[in-house]
Amino acid sequence: MKFTDHFGLDLGVSEAKIVYLNQSGSGYKLVTFGAVKLPVGIAFSGENLDLEETANFLKKTLKDLGISTKKVAMSISESQVYTRVIETPFVSDSELESAISWEAEQYVPIPLSDVLLRHVVLSKPTEETPGAKMDVLLVAAPNTVIEKYLKLAKLTGLEIIGIETEILAVSRALVGNDPYSPTSIVISFGGTTTDLSVVKKGNLSFVRSLATGGDAVTRAIVADLKLDAYQAEEYKRTYGLDPTKLEGRVNASIAPIMDIIIAEVKRAIAYYQSKKPDDPIKRAVLVGGMAKMPGLVNYLGQALSLEVQMGDPFANLQKNEKQVSELGDNLPIFAAAVGLALKES
Repeated sequence: MKFTDHFGLDLGVSEAKIVYLNQSGSGYKLVTFGAVKLPVGIAFSGENLDLEETANFLKKTLKDLGISTKKVAMSISESQVYTRVIETPFVSDSELESAISWEAEQYVPIPLSDVLLRHVVLSKPTEETPGAKMDVLLVAAPNTVIEKYLKLAKLTGLEIIGIETEILAVSRALVGNDPYSPTSIVISFGGTTTDLSVVKKGNLSFVRSLATGGDAVTRAIVADLKLDAYQAEEYKRTYGLDPTKLEGRVNASIAPIMDIIIAEVKRAIAYYQSKKPDDPIKRAVLVGGMAKMPGLVNYLGQALSLEVQMGDPFANLQKNEKQVSELGDNLPIFAAAVGLALKES
């Protein structure tokens, strides 16, 4: 594996996050970055018109950012793919190749002929011992989704060096391959989903996607406070879970949705601990747009009884003072884009 000159593109339904890095000595240097809203009327969907307009918008954005490389690594939302960490008996690589399809049939609800199936061995014993097990990440992406990304790249004049799930990219950005990082649950807040992953010594050990995200929080504020969606989004970002603001009315709207997410996070932690009783989860790391919502870190810390911190995907990158100032408190939203920019091929 080696680093290829490319940029990371985390393309959501309404926003694109882009990060471009250069190798610098034994590390990486931040060259440029951007988070841009897709124009009203453009949605990243399978419709030809949307793809063409999105491609034109990306061409302009890349020109504005001064990115000339045509190579890109892109992410797929967990809601678009089927992802699962499975435990299998210790087998050779060739035996695993033949067994993976059988395993996938148990977890993928559509015909395997309609998906692109990939797997990554996350952990395995150094030598075969009786009853030894290995953890394998299984990812099945519908062919229609992959075709959409390939078509967008062609329309934009880009060459894709890799497509991977947001969870993989986020994990790489936050902990890389650090064997000394404490076992952590990464909570990635998206618009329509909240993605959970447990990372142990730099390796994924568990993944789960929840069908509740930031959009549900915004809708709750709209319904309770009788605001339009734009105002509700601003209230969420400004007041969040702070009970001292606006007489706690925004907090009261948000809390029930957050409690649904917290209940699922607790279930995920309990499941992981039942499988790995000797490996306690010691912290929660937050990324995504809602990670910087006022009061969220304290709210989750009290509910989960864990150390909770905002993820900083730029922590180990070289950057100048201007870039630090421009990033401000937006660090968590770039986690997937940074992970994609760090991808080797």
